[in-house]
Order: sequence, then structure tokens, then C-alpha cells
Amino acid sequence: MNLSRNWSRIMRISTQSTKMPSLFYKRHLNCWSCTKLIDHPLFCNQCHVIQPLKINQLNYTDTFNIPNQFNIDLKQLKLEFLKLQQQLHPDNFSTKSKDERVISEEQSSYVNKAYETLKDPLSRAQYMLALKGKNIHEGHMNVKQDFLLEVMEIQEDIEDCERQELDQYIDENNSRIENSVKVLEELFNKDLLDEALEETMKLKYWYTIARLLSSRDDEL
Repeated sequence: MNLSRNWSRIMRISTQSTKMPSLFYKRHLNCWSCTKLIDHPLFCNQCHVIQPLKINQLNYTDTFNIPNQFNIDLKQLKLEFLKLQQQLHPDNFSTKSKDERVISEEQSSYVNKAYETLKDPLSRAQYMLALKGKNIHEGHMNVKQDFLLEVMEIQEDIEDCERQELDQYIDENNSRIENSVKVLEELFNKDLLDEALEETMKLKYWYTIARLLSSRDDEL
């Protein structure tokens, strides 16, 4: 096994970080159009005018009106996303003011980013940790040496595997990802953030293995 080559790759993966916004919704602000108090993350509940992001300092879960937790209802998330997409469709703002058209584009981009972040377990875990002041960049410090060696061995095996062996490797890694997500659900529920940070780092490695498997599938 080429330990030097794989160790270099492992460390590059472990030190990659995902920059996450730390936006928090501040309720009971004034609408920029009618100046009435608002209590809705995207639209004024009085005049129904869209609100700019600088007013709507909300986190991603507030955007979709779901609990601010790791374990979320993905069906509800998608339903809320589709509803917002419909509300923010450009056709709804074609006759509106320039300000409203610009705001709608910003909100639409924000909603898309929020949805993409929350629907995926890894990016959702990273985001939830960022809200708690935990940076995934620090996670590699907590990952144990034997785990890193296990990952390197798996990488080496995949790079050398034959086509008929690939499906087994894919199934095994899917199980690793599924188990890691279950562990994260428990850790976040118990607010064990340091442990969740370490497990998120492990999940990140399993995602890397999944990409390697996909690349190997294209090669064979």
C-alpha cells in the first residue's frame, strides 16, 4: 500500500473546510415598504412585499419553517422549498419595482443554497456545527490514527479492485454513511458537539470514498 501517497490525500481532505453563513432570524422588524412590523422570514405579513436579506437575518431552518436540528423531515423540507420557489418565481415580480426584483433574485439564490445545504447530511451537519461555533476544519485533529489507516486501506483496495468487486464496496460504504448519519442524529440530540464534530469528519471521509467509488466505476 502506498502510504505516502494516500496519507497526503487524506490530509488534503481533512483540512478542507466548508464556509457556512451564521445568519439568525431577528423577528419583529419593520417592513422596508410599509414600515409595519413583520413576523415572516421572506414576506411582509401586512403588505406582502418581499423583504431583503439584510432584514431577514435568519438561519436555514427558519427559512423553511422547520425545527433547528440535525434530524429533519426531508419531505417537509422539500415541500417548503417548492412553495418558496413558487413564491419567488421571476414571473411573480415582472411588474414589480426594480428593488423587489433584485431582492427576489437574492432571496431565490439564498433559498436554493439553504435547501442544498440542509438536504444533504454532511453539509447539514457542518452547518449545524457552524451555528454552534464548531468549525469542521478543526475536526481532523480529533480523528484517530487507526481510523485514518482504515480509510487509506479502503482507498487502496478500491483502486486495485476489479469490476465484479465494486458493487460490494459501494454497498459497504453506503452502510458506513447510513450508520454515521444515525450516530450524528444521536450526538446532536444530546448536544455532544465535540463528538458530533469528530463524527462529521468521519462522514466527510466516507463521502470521499463514495466519490472514489464513482470514479472507479467510470474507469472500469
